[in-house]
Amino acid sequence: MGHGNDHLFEDKSPRVFRKAIKDSGLNDGITDRRHKVVFHTLRHTFASWLVQAGYPIVLVSQLLGHSSINVTMRYAHLAPSQAREAVNLISRICRFNENTL
Repeated sequence: MGHGNDHLFEDKSPRVFRKAIKDSGLNDGITDRRHKVVFHTLRHTFASWLVQAGYPIVLVSQLLGHSSINVTMRYAHLAPSQAREAVNLISRICRFNENTL
């Protein structure tokens, strides 16, 4: 899953997605293409929500089929609690080592 030609969603018809966006009016009045809802918007939202929910960045990278973890790291800022947990863990390890020396 998430590698090569594997697809998370089997229905790959762009027509269905474009019709849903058109029917919903999500892009009505938006002229700048950078602000339009496109399929990539769903990928980005999917990745963002997974990271915010605490899923490992490596798993998110695999699900998205990224060729490198570096591509997925753009989402890392969405997991500040995980960074705090990592710092706290290192702090506990250092205190443990201090006490055992």
